[in-house]
Amino acid sequence: MHAEKSERTTISSILGALEVFDGCEVDVRMTKDRILVIHHDAGNQGRRLIETDFKDLNGIPALDELIQNDRVIELVNEGGKTLWIEAKEDSLSRFDSKKSRRCAKTWRKDSPRNYLNLH
Repeated sequence: MHAEKSERTTISSILGALEVFDGCEVDVRMTKDRILVIHHDAGNQGRRLIETDFKDLNGIPALDELIQNDRVIELVNEGGKTLWIEAKEDSLSRFDSKKSRRCAKTWRKDSPRNYLNLH
């Protein structure tokens, strides 16, 4: 399944991948105002995401929109699908390593079974 680059970061395309395949991997980056967004590249329309507020990013979904989606939760928890979430390096640099480890532990603890695989 190949999608156009602009479609890869939509919630509907991620849901489509989860419906068809065993799992799906998404890249996550942090915005200037500390919102986690689903986006592969460090920049968008000539601006670095880490230096841009979320409200100024049109069409880039927040991670919360994905992980709170009822169908995603159903596919992962009842359908046995896997959702890999990769925090990209420039986003992690906003945190020290102790805070990054605490964030990962919180995600694992608060997430449904088999929901997040952080790497």
